[in-house]
Amino acid sequence: MDAEIDRLKEDFKKVYHSKIQTTKDIEELAKKINISNSTLRRFLGKIKSESKSSPVTLNLISDSLGYSSFDDYCRPKNSSLSELDALEIFYDSVKGKDILTSERRYNDVNYQYAQKILETNENTKEFVKRFTDNKVALEYALAWHPHYGKITDPEYQKILINLGEVTDISHIKVFAPSFGLFGKFVSENFDDKKEIEKQLKHIDKQLVQMRKDFKWFFVYPEFRAAAARALYYFHYNDHQNLEKEIQTQYSNFRKKTINGDRIFFASYFADCLNLIGRYSEAKEFISEISKEDYEEFKKEYHYKRDKYLFCIVKGITLFHLGEKKESEKLFQEVSNVTFMEFPFDIRDYLALQYYLLGKLLYPKKTKFSDGFNSKIKEMKYTYFNRFN
Repeated sequence: MDAEIDRLKEDFKKVYHSKIQTTKDIEELAKKINISNSTLRRFLGKIKSESKSSPVTLNLISDSLGYSSFDDYCRPKNSSLSELDALEIFYDSVKGKDILTSERRYNDVNYQYAQKILETNENTKEFVKRFTDNKVALEYALAWHPHYGKITDPEYQKILINLGEVTDISHIKVFAPSFGLFGKFVSENFDDKKEIEKQLKHIDKQLVQMRKDFKWFFVYPEFRAAAARALYYFHYNDHQNLEKEIQTQYSNFRKKTINGDRIFFASYFADCLNLIGRYSEAKEFISEISKEDYEEFKKEYHYKRDKYLFCIVKGITLFHLGEKKESEKLFQEVSNVTFMEFPFDIRDYLALQYYLLGKLLYPKKTKFSDGFNSKIKEMKYTYFNRFN
């Protein structure tokens, strides 16, 4: 038990590194996770005490890390996916009803299942094998939850490439290999030009079919495919095609996206452009989105995630264009959140971006540079070392 508590303490410190630097930080964090300031300080070892943390405290700490209880935290993470029968019942029950896009309670169940499915590569492979013919399950568990924290893992990349080959869902055929190429790029494993070009040809072919299947501009797979091409052109110094790609996507953004899709596309594609140093072009996308635009979409399931990413991406863009004061305003707007508030599949990436912007704005504050380098090492996003 003591070993598990020590492990919980270390995991908590890793997640909330930037939130426990000062007494005020700890006070604010204690309020957020609903325990007393003295209890949190005692748990962190800031106050010497012979007494052990209570079960209630351990449960609340575990909850702040995304677990249902301390017992849940202690369970082995490499357990097999024993809930397959329950999964099948659930996804069969929502087939053709479109309720996963409209009812939060079904979204919540799907989210919990997706977290379990993506917990280990073994679980994910077993799920794909069992549910290859279940379009609802593949779409809502995997396509809805691209795991940024795992995308540098070559085995997860292979799972996605295989998924793109075995499924007959056209938008997954586009998304899965495109996201896999993103993982190869940020982990600096992008030198197998022949293999990358093979995947890009497959993606372009599936895009044609996807556009026939869907009468609207399907933002997420379209963005992922565009990002894969842009990263390829950048890496192999194809400046002419990179310029064409950026202009094509800007035209798509202005002419084909509406409402919340505009916000989503602007944030994610601008993030891609920031990665390759195209800050002026990134600004063209994000400058068309105002904070007021977000107010109309507060009811969206991942509103908080998308607003946070928008602010961080815009902050990074503006910093590099010399607009430090506006960048600081955006950073302060989101600096009071905790990463565990965000979905499991993207929280590490949002943390990485947060530390990057903090490091840019406040180079003398080691909590940002330390957090940034720690995340790079943990996530194996070695491409980000160039921002040091």
